[in-house]
Amino acid sequence: YSIHIDSKADRKDNRWRALPATVRDLASDVLNVFVLANEGLRQWKQAITSTVAQRYWHYATVWSKGDDRMTETLNMTKRLVEEYRKFYQVRSSDSSHAILLPLSKALETILSVPHDLSDEDLILQGAGQLKAAIERQKPYTRPIWMNKQLQASDRRVQEIQAIQTFMTTCVKELFLKQYSGDRALLQENRNRIKSGAEFVYHLLALEDNSENS
Repeated sequence: YSIHIDSKADRKDNRWRALPATVRDLASDVLNVFVLANEGLRQWKQAITSTVAQRYWHYATVWSKGDDRMTETLNMTKRLVEEYRKFYQVRSSDSSHAILLPLSKALETILSVPHDLSDEDLILQGAGQLKAAIERQKPYTRPIWMNKQLQASDRRVQEIQAIQTFMTTCVKELFLKQYSGDRALLQENRNRIKSGAEFVYHLLALEDNSENS
């Protein structure tokens, strides 16, 4: 009910007649929790905050309880963000485009390369393109590169390894396993994946801030 009211209701009408459609959306994919949340935030011209991210992550975990497929989807979404935050971090107040840059680049590569490209070549090509994109960003967005306790050569190697690990997960676990190597299915779900990842990013940023405070 809370998700429905947040995403579908307005000041004059709770739109209960649309509740069955909300339930169908949630039953089809747990990531629709975050898609619906974004709809509501846009309607009220609000941004994702750490409090909102916590609330909707809680909704998603409660909704997915007892459903292995949904639980795996949430775990994969969190894993992807955890992996790219190792080599790329921006402020939570930055744009969705900035927050999701590594994931957007990885999905774009998977969806656009020739279909006869081998899995390993896809990983290498994606990692190379992502590395080039990351190197164009401000230095402070690159946690490994900012670690001056390491030599520049070591930082470079660690950053490349982290990027390759993330790209490997995108290809082998997300694309090939979760979406069965079906590019059309991945394309259909791209915005859902990104919506979930953005909420997870805010959640992890909050956890990091809590640990450092």
